Amino acid sequence: MAIDLNTRFAQLQQQIDQSPRDIPALMEMMQIFLHINDDGKAMQVLSHLLGFAPDYLPACQIMAQLLGQLNPHQYHPELEKDLLICWQQEALDHQILAQVTAQHLLNKYQVDGALSAQQLIAQINLLKTDTLFLRFLSRCININSACEQWLIQIRAGLLIELFNEANVDAGTGNLLAGFGLHAFANEYVWQSGEQERLVLEKIKYTKGSTQQLLASMYAPLQQADKPVQLAPLNAPLVEELIQTTLHNPRQELSFAARIPAIAETGNCISRDVKQQYETNPYPRWRTPPAPSRQTMVNIIRELPGIDSSQFKSPQLKLLVAGCGTGYEPIDLARMDPSLQITALDLSRTSLAYGYRIAQELALENIQFFQGDILGVEKLNQQFDLVNSTGVLHHMENPEAGWQALCAVTKPGGVMRISLYSELARARIVAARTMIQQQNLASSNENIKQFRTQIFSLPPAHPLSQLAQSHDFYSTSGCRDLLFHVQEHRFTLLQIESMLPSLGLALIGFDVPPQAAAQFAQRYPDALLDLTKWHEYESRNPDTFSGMYQLWLQKR
Repeated sequence: MAIDLNTRFAQLQQQIDQSPRDIPALMEMMQIFLHINDDGKAMQVLSHLLGFAPDYLPACQIMAQLLGQLNPHQYHPELEKDLLICWQQEALDHQILAQVTAQHLLNKYQVDGALSAQQLIAQINLLKTDTLFLRFLSRCININSACEQWLIQIRAGLLIELFNEANVDAGTGNLLAGFGLHAFANEYVWQSGEQERLVLEKIKYTKGSTQQLLASMYAPLQQADKPVQLAPLNAPLVEELIQTTLHNPRQELSFAARIPAIAETGNCISRDVKQQYETNPYPRWRTPPAPSRQTMVNIIRELPGIDSSQFKSPQLKLLVAGCGTGYEPIDLARMDPSLQITALDLSRTSLAYGYRIAQELALENIQFFQGDILGVEKLNQQFDLVNSTGVLHHMENPEAGWQALCAVTKPGGVMRISLYSELARARIVAARTMIQQQNLASSNENIKQFRTQIFSLPPAHPLSQLAQSHDFYSTSGCRDLLFHVQEHRFTLLQIESMLPSLGLALIGFDVPPQAAAQFAQRYPDALLDLTKWHEYESRNPDTFSGMYQLWLQKR
């Protein structure tokens, strides 16, 4: 006989009163609070649990997701404690905590506009011993515009205050290295002032370790004019800076030479796209994902329109077409070790990044190849599943690329294709038009200049919302978002009209949960009706801002 929720809650409360550290009971109580949409009470339970079991990963993962939804308006010591526990858990993707932590730090240090010289020095002295700030700086990319302006001020203050110093203490070394790691992650996207440029010119030819750490906040260590000679500081972030910005890229350069290539197609747009990603590999990611184990064949069998007769064997051959820096193939390889994964991309630099991480994780079920989707048949393989996320719309002829992928998909095989929405990218189109009108080529300086323009817009301006995109906060992300050399967009009606000639049937459609619920109310039993989805999207144009994500089966 099923127990009602109130009865079970009372039982759990009694159980926890008797044993306050009963982790299973606390986790079940937390799930009840989530079920009744009381996230605040759920976080209280998790905070208590993590107070005595800070390394309990399942609780950390849920807590990080909940914290990531907060927008705190004042400083809370309890929030700091919970954030710090999550930031110290290495198995988490810390990027989900970036926004809430940025806002928390702004509240903590009462940041409001420009800082005086005295305020800068006072804050620098506090920040070099602030564990949460150092974790934030070295483990994520900031995605908060106000926080960016604050960090730029702190960086300038450090440079101007310390450029004549021969040596610094370990705390200051950690702070400088934290800024260096953050700058490396966002690819030096922040603007710098004239005074900073003058100081950087002065220290350009200096061998001192302090000066090299200062310069690392503005450019990679490997671009230094003198060999890297950083004095031992007993500062962990300095060691991490050297590993991340110097040794890892050198290792990736070596790995790049090992990656086999399929023949180039000679397509001009493919060549230009390749060059973009050789210069700025995308996406930038740091923490290897830690997905829960599940088999891909079971995911496919649960798709609403699947003909599962083709998926009897649990071992599948998967092609990730346009894998970039390897996030997707590595995530899938860890989720389902039985998969045989082929990862293909135009950019050898991007592939080398993924190759290095795959080596570090000892993943043996991924093969990386450099080449063009238009030449994918040269792999001489047929695949059970082809996954291509955000790639086809960057080709000169997306349908030709899609046809090429269909040709290497087995009969009855499945494709997961993600494409830009015409309706959802209206602001992006307007921004790209502005960029073209200003004749801004896709250079690092022009990206910085355009970002400054967007930050200066009044909040009511439609393009000011570009600063809410996470991609806006790194050079590669901003280039991919606004300066891409090639972009197509689609409507769902266009996609629907293409499917018959491709020999594909829609069998699944990944949709944001709120949109799925609203759609089901208006159009029951029409999940796979793209015409109905087009009607819904026309009334809710931001629904697919993260791309259409379609599951299709080859008939």
